[in-house]
Amino acid sequence: MLYAGGYAVELEGRLGSPVDAVIPTYLSHSYRPEDREINQHFWESFWDAGFAFTVDPKSPEHLSIPHLELMMQRSACFVALVPHRPEQERYRTSPYIVFEHNMAVRARKPLLVVAESQVAGHFFDQNRLSVFRQGDPTTAPNLLQRIQELKEQSTPGAQSTDLVLGSVGVVLPAGQMYDRASLAIHDVLDAAGYKVERFDYTAGKAPDFSQVDRHDFFVIDIHAQDMLSGLYYRFVPTIRLGYHDGSVPLALLPAMFRDDALERAGGSRQNVMWWSHETELVAQLQVVVDKMQRPRRQFRTHDEGAKYFHSLGRALQGPVFISNANEQNDLARSLSRALDLNNIAFFHYRYKNSIPMGTVWEGQLLERVRASRLFVPLLTADYWRSDMCRQEFRLAQQLERENSLRIYKYFLEDGAEMEGQTERLQGGDLVGRPLEEQLRRIVGDIDRFLTLGERVC
Repeated sequence: MLYAGGYAVELEGRLGSPVDAVIPTYLSHSYRPEDREINQHFWESFWDAGFAFTVDPKSPEHLSIPHLELMMQRSACFVALVPHRPEQERYRTSPYIVFEHNMAVRARKPLLVVAESQVAGHFFDQNRLSVFRQGDPTTAPNLLQRIQELKEQSTPGAQSTDLVLGSVGVVLPAGQMYDRASLAIHDVLDAAGYKVERFDYTAGKAPDFSQVDRHDFFVIDIHAQDMLSGLYYRFVPTIRLGYHDGSVPLALLPAMFRDDALERAGGSRQNVMWWSHETELVAQLQVVVDKMQRPRRQFRTHDEGAKYFHSLGRALQGPVFISNANEQNDLARSLSRALDLNNIAFFHYRYKNSIPMGTVWEGQLLERVRASRLFVPLLTADYWRSDMCRQEFRLAQQLERENSLRIYKYFLEDGAEMEGQTERLQGGDLVGRPLEEQLRRIVGDIDRFLTLGERVC
């Protein structure tokens, strides 16, 4: 059974019994299909010991360092499953895994690295390392001992990850460029449910960090470097802003913020949110805040974890285009989490939006439809009242006639059928079904299509 929603589901052991002590654990791992068996083998060992892995499903267009920092901060420990990659210079493994390991070290988290032989080992603490023979994950000789040690170190820091939204500290310089932008930043954070507090800071004066830890995260301009350094060393999740007018080169961050592994993984551009216009800043900030608010992607059942790791060997990886009217965004938000947990690549205009700033929105949206393997419309009367939804659907119909895309449509309410639009297509009737059942059906259908190529809807 696939996981279908961000709800409080009782944690179960391998045989369905509750796990005595759940340790929320940040997991770094390979997304490659050839490493699926390694991931599954070690995950079983950690699950049996009471570790609940949290993952960041692969999404290179949406790497968000503040989101990763928040995920790390709220984890009790860190585990890395590190495969050998001979083609990778210097690290001989994924530089992204090395970056996440470096982040865990900076966060002072108890950690354990399980590495395949021939990985560049000097980037990891030898006292927190278990090594297995290439291609054979059963050969890690001291793994169970290391897991027990990690459990003893992590249990005191294990706590519920179900938290209410708190406050955000904001540090912005005075000046015309931020006069209007600061109001827009406040509005984005306030609309997201956070209490917004301006943090007093004077350049050249030691910041008062006594109140820092009570904030969920910070939004700060990169010129407040003393403050930036303090947040960095205290490992406070931080959205860093940088204003530029295009007339001079972009300012450089201090060396402490530059990570070689992150640069090799292609994510260094995410270190700073550069902006020159208020609308550009708001659009970028909204995406990051939305991602930071999405429910923690933590495996809550054994079956959920098994499905996730199995998905890494899926024949097709999508993408899937989720189409809905604004009124169905709550359902789309839960569906986005379920797709993330099952490692299904998808596009959604709000919750997984890769359209670059400054482009023509409508044209780019339709291009995303053309680039998708599966089009999933969530049909209601509101859907047909939306000009954009109708355009998306008509294009999807055309692409399906050309055999370049499949449509899986789902009816969410009576009267969602629009004459001449969908009557010739089969669809899933989800009218009146509980939300969790709706999500389970949609994600299950998508998974079968991507795994087996089956037409199920």
